[in-house]
Amino acid sequence: MGLQVISLGNAHETGTDGLVQVDGQKVVKAAEACLRVLLDPEYRNRMVEHNFRIAEKHWSYPALAEHLAKLF
Repeated sequence: MGLQVISLGNAHETGTDGLVQVDGQKVVKAAEACLRVLLDPEYRNRMVEHNFRIAEKHWSYPALAEHLAKLF
């Protein structure tokens, strides 16, 4: 499983004013997800720990050293 994020997706339209317009339902879902992260400490901590474990595995200095060692 990948990083847990709050996203509006990648589908959008650009209005005549040049501003990006995102489907309203996606905005509502993202806002609800933000509120859950802000208001539910257990959920927020699980999300942070999950993302930290992934980052530690793939993007930490030891992981970088391992990748670089394979090149040389």
